Amino acid sequence: MELFKSPICSTSSNMMTEEEFEPYVRRKRAEGANRKKMQGLNEQEQNLLRNSINSRERRRMHELNEEFETLRECLPYSNDANSRRMSKANTLLLASNWIKQLQNANHLLQAELTAARAQLTSLMKLKIDEPPKTSSKCSKCQQNKRRIPLDIGETTIIKLFQKLKNLNIFEMREMVRTHEELEFIRDLINWKKNKSLPKLLYKLTNPILQPTPIQEKLENFANNLLSSNKMYTRKTLDYPNKNIKNIRDTIVKRKDCERYIRRFLNSLKFDDLVGENNREVLVKWVTDIFFGVKVGTFPDIDFKTAPIARCFKSKQVCSQISHQGDKRALQIFTVKNLMSVAGFVVIYKLTKTFRYIQHEKEMTNCWKIGIQKFLTKEKQNFKRMYGLKLIPAEAKVSKIPRIKMKISKVSLRPIYYAPKRNNWNISHFHQEVNAVLNHICEKQGVQFEPIRATFTGLRQFLVRKMKQFVDLRKMKLQSADISKCYSRIDHRKMMEIIEKWTPNGLIFVQIGWAEITKSAIVNRKFKTKIRICAAGSTELEAKQLLLWKAEKREAKICEIKEFKAFSRNEIINTFRTILNGFGVRIANGNYQITKGVPQGHTLSPNLANMYLADFERKYWTEIIREDEVFVGRYFDDFLMCATNQHKLDFLMNSITKPNEYGIIAKKTKSKTSKRGSSIIWCGKNIEFYKLASLTGLAFDQSTFV
Repeated sequence: MELFKSPICSTSSNMMTEEEFEPYVRRKRAEGANRKKMQGLNEQEQNLLRNSINSRERRRMHELNEEFETLRECLPYSNDANSRRMSKANTLLLASNWIKQLQNANHLLQAELTAARAQLTSLMKLKIDEPPKTSSKCSKCQQNKRRIPLDIGETTIIKLFQKLKNLNIFEMREMVRTHEELEFIRDLINWKKNKSLPKLLYKLTNPILQPTPIQEKLENFANNLLSSNKMYTRKTLDYPNKNIKNIRDTIVKRKDCERYIRRFLNSLKFDDLVGENNREVLVKWVTDIFFGVKVGTFPDIDFKTAPIARCFKSKQVCSQISHQGDKRALQIFTVKNLMSVAGFVVIYKLTKTFRYIQHEKEMTNCWKIGIQKFLTKEKQNFKRMYGLKLIPAEAKVSKIPRIKMKISKVSLRPIYYAPKRNNWNISHFHQEVNAVLNHICEKQGVQFEPIRATFTGLRQFLVRKMKQFVDLRKMKLQSADISKCYSRIDHRKMMEIIEKWTPNGLIFVQIGWAEITKSAIVNRKFKTKIRICAAGSTELEAKQLLLWKAEKREAKICEIKEFKAFSRNEIINTFRTILNGFGVRIANGNYQITKGVPQGHTLSPNLANMYLADFERKYWTEIIREDEVFVGRYFDDFLMCATNQHKLDFLMNSITKPNEYGIIAKKTKSKTSKRGSSIIWCGKNIEFYKLASLTGLAFDQSTFV
């Protein structure tokens, strides 16, 4: 304490203990830090900073008090007026004691639950192993008691069928387990493990019919069901071998689905039980379910033509069934159960063979093996395009993003998905680096332009040509699309562009948190607070840009953090580390991306925009300066307009032939407008004879025909 003595605290009356002195030092240090923040600020900025600090402290205390009030409401104590005055320390002490009591009670309940489950399991085993009791004295009474059992409930099975397309095998088992009407299906799902048929047959048929020829037919059907995976494998029924070029080649057609179901039912010898007509009814019914047709209950079944119905005329069946109505009811019951079991097994096989995906805004069924082949092919192309290099297993690498294949029209597009909520520091760092990239691009006059800006520039170009008396009939319009743009970015060339564009001096990054207003919360899910970053050449410029971004997002700044300054060398080294650190996880292997930038990463759009903008400056600056051509770009889609074909060929040769940047446009995707024709660019139909109307002058269509 001698080190901290001062004239004020030298007297014995004003001496402080260590417990009193420590918070005093922390408070003084905090006040000193706030003074340093306010140095160099004018009075308005000081008031803004002071108000933000005070509001943050008030909000924190209010939130703390609200949480304590919520905690007091959960605790078991009297809710009179005196209990509300209990201190925070006593509240925490009471809460800790209550949690310990709940933990002890939970342990006791877990022990009781384990004992109850063990007892229930033993009882279920005894019930299953116990054979059905029969008595010769009261056989007629027993027949009347279990007279005609309820059928399995087609409505419940239909609802189950309609949900099967979006369920995996574990969810299917759970759903069947919860339905009491579908007990007999539990054994069908586990047909590999089920080796005893009496339990299955007992649930499938009525006990009255067991010692009859009907039992023999059902036993053969059950044997075929339980051995269907061995005798009739998926490979004989799955996607036919043919060359897969796109997603459309894997889509299941209705006739293929019907042929698949018929082949499977024929392997079970289903026609020998229900007949060909009833089989076709089942085939159509199951196919309608898979192709989204609304179905109700089972369609009408012809019970008289079913071969198994003829077995009811045997003497053994007639001797056990006294009433004719009972015989017809048992006949209907048996055929319906057979149709239901066969329908469930068929759909179970289809869910393992088909894959339900979204294609062109519609849910369609695709062959699972076909999708897997196409997916394997796309992964190999991804490894080749991005030059993936396998990282040794000895290297400790964690939290590497995965690649997810997104369906895009007729192809699969690999998208880079970073792990969510694994490391907020990485995502915040990428947000700050992205703000620096935006600042660099703005200083170079490069920014993302919407499609509307391209049409505005095209209209201005045509107005200038009209004033120069250029014949619009000779003008050409061309569209071009860069093939695999993100994978063609060379890292060495990208670093040269960053070093050339990065200015000398410091770049300041201002970070702030903003609360979204009530009018903007409707379009956001459970997110009322966002993090905003802005970069500028000075602190004031960065701060003004931060306020502008918050106003654009309909948010109000609630907290402004300290500035972060990046020098030129720090920016270059950071981007070199980011480009060399792109990694991806495919299957069980970790790979390093040595070429291109992954699509879906936060920094990829800005890096690709810089790369293409530098390409335009090197190859097209002179011809654009002559005002003989117009070039508009939306990401990697180009729209070109020239006064003659020679100028247009010069532009197209720059991107269709090998160049220093490695970007190439496919000639098959490039389209040229002719007289009276039109082209489609970015989903917009541009008609050639309407180009003159963009100038605001009136022309006849026949002028351009």
